[in-house]
Amino acid sequence: NDLAYDADNENEERYFEISDQNNILQLIWRLAKNEQTGMLIPTWPVVIARKDFRLVNTVPMEVGLQYGFQYWNSFQGNK
Repeated sequence: NDLAYDADNENEERYFEISDQNNILQLIWRLAKNEQTGMLIPTWPVVIARKDFRLVNTVPMEVGLQYGFQYWNSFQGNK
């Protein structure tokens, strides 16, 4: 879950401020070289840790995954 998402917030700067506070994971694209063009192309998303963290809870907890402002902006535009 993206713990920075707020349907009422359309401000990209504010989204990233909240994401920095609440999300510890992020999606990035694995890249591969296209043999025909020599260009790098995205192949599949990979989950990475955005910062060092240690989970010490003894009960299940939710961790945040930054989807990115463009994801939510396009999601709102398609509603």
